[in-house]
Amino acid sequence: MKRTVALLLLICMIAIPSLSACQTTSPQPAPETDSEPSGELYRLLSSPEAFQALDDPDLAVSEELVQAYQHFAYEFVKTVQQADPDSNICLSPFSAFMAFALCYAGSQSVTAEEFQTVFGMTKAQGTAFAQSLLSYFQILADRQGDKQTKVNLANSVWINKDYEPYVKEDYLKTAGEKYKASIFSLNFQKDDALTAINNWCSDQTDGLVKEILDELNPDAVMVLINALLVEAAWREQYEDYQVTNDKFTCADGHEVDAAYLCKTIGTCYISEDAKAFKMPLEAGFSFVAILPEEGITAKEYLSTLTSEKAGRLLSEETYCAVKTRIPQFQLDYAIDLNEVMPVMGLRTGYHPTQADFSAMIEIPDHNVYIYESIQKTHFELDQNGIKAAAVTAIVMDKASEGMMGKEIELFLDRPFVYMLIHESSGIVLFEGIMNDLSA
Repeated sequence: MKRTVALLLLICMIAIPSLSACQTTSPQPAPETDSEPSGELYRLLSSPEAFQALDDPDLAVSEELVQAYQHFAYEFVKTVQQADPDSNICLSPFSAFMAFALCYAGSQSVTAEEFQTVFGMTKAQGTAFAQSLLSYFQILADRQGDKQTKVNLANSVWINKDYEPYVKEDYLKTAGEKYKASIFSLNFQKDDALTAINNWCSDQTDGLVKEILDELNPDAVMVLINALLVEAAWREQYEDYQVTNDKFTCADGHEVDAAYLCKTIGTCYISEDAKAFKMPLEAGFSFVAILPEEGITAKEYLSTLTSEKAGRLLSEETYCAVKTRIPQFQLDYAIDLNEVMPVMGLRTGYHPTQADFSAMIEIPDHNVYIYESIQKTHFELDQNGIKAAAVTAIVMDKASEGMMGKEIELFLDRPFVYMLIHESSGIVLFEGIMNDLSA
């Protein structure tokens, strides 16, 4: 009888910001809807250094801040999985953090306190953390050699022209200078406003996420967006003879055809409830697959996964012959974050009268709140490597006040969870669950 297994896939990677990000406080006119991509894609440095600030030691990314982010990342994924338990999931907690940190920067009072609870960081720490990452990625971009890797990280703020006079100058300065956000002002009443926003997202992700919003409320006040793109080739390419066809058993037990990448390696990681292996990618990335022990489903394993647990597993290195199989797949996913962030603790931010974003904008006789928040992702794994993209958008609106020596087979032929993480810090960029390759 075939044993039923589930697995966890971790892909280690870094993201780099776009040089085209606006660093002034004055809004730009809306970009042309048929323009070329405004963000340049950068390649990664193969041997990344420890995180450090460019010009202010206080901005250095501390171990405590990384741990706080990691806690947010794992809780974010768990919360989505609980809300959408049977779907194939692909998320970018990193993109969500960047977008909501940009929102956090404009919050005050109870809303800011809720952000602090969700992120485990003060507002200043959240901004410093984002700024340090962006600065670090810029250093990597400047030093990049010729690697088969592309990364783009970009933020943007879109202001409804009708409410531009009410946007706080200090907030625009923070968004532009610290979050490297491109700032645009346009007429939300016109159809080309939605087109401009969606085209920007498509440009930043090389067309992997073609649009983020299906419609734009003409009375919306602002839209805050983060876009992330990663492409990384396998360090040792899979040859045609290393690709084989076999069956993948889905979560409900039915089988589908799958194409597997096959290779034997010399190291794995073993804990009491899972085994794991790594497969190197270019520029210092690694693909890590975690296979829970028999009788533990992917959903069950994900529900218990923490950064500490993953760290303990990946510290238990064992030298052995490991036959691996990785299924090729492609996935698009979208999630309404209005059903996620309040569960995590950000409640008043979504409340029309209780939200406090007065550090961002103040409109007489109206309160500004989060009207819509959404994330869309695209993930590809094939013989060439990995492509992953995410866009997270927050629409702000107004409301009236009122084992050693043994051979081990780790075949990824059952439902699995997968992640994109940064190798040295463990920062999670993407995470999801694959239940059905035919979906």
